[in-house]
Amino acid sequence: MPAFEMDYGNDEALKRFHALDSFTQGYIMAAFFTCTGTGDDEDLEDATFADLHPDSLAAAISDCKEFQEQQAEWLEMACHFDGYDDECAGRDFWYTRNHHGTGFWDRDIGNYSRILTDAAHCWGERGMYRGDNGLIHIN
Repeated sequence: MPAFEMDYGNDEALKRFHALDSFTQGYIMAAFFTCTGTGDDEDLEDATFADLHPDSLAAAISDCKEFQEQQAEWLEMACHFDGYDDECAGRDFWYTRNHHGTGFWDRDIGNYSRILTDAAHCWGERGMYRGDNGLIHIN
């Protein structure tokens, strides 16, 4: 299976993406990985980061910031495990809150996998759709 490559859409969007912290980058990448280019929704087939509505990006940033603040101690400890970092944790936050087939619970990060899974499940599920304005929204 080929590796997922995030489509940023344009250079300005690429700069905006790289201005995000690593956790939020991982979260956004996981959202696009699970919701776009899957063949499940034609409207999302060719979605790019540049298409993400500013309000949805702001909400994603806020969710990531709040989760990181609430779980700071556990995330820090989990990131001490070899091969696990903030970007991985951001991806796992998206996967776990949405009950995908992988996430915190599937990582070799000791008891932190259970703690972070329970915390992420409290956040409820999110998905993506293309609105009438042509932009991508996270609901």
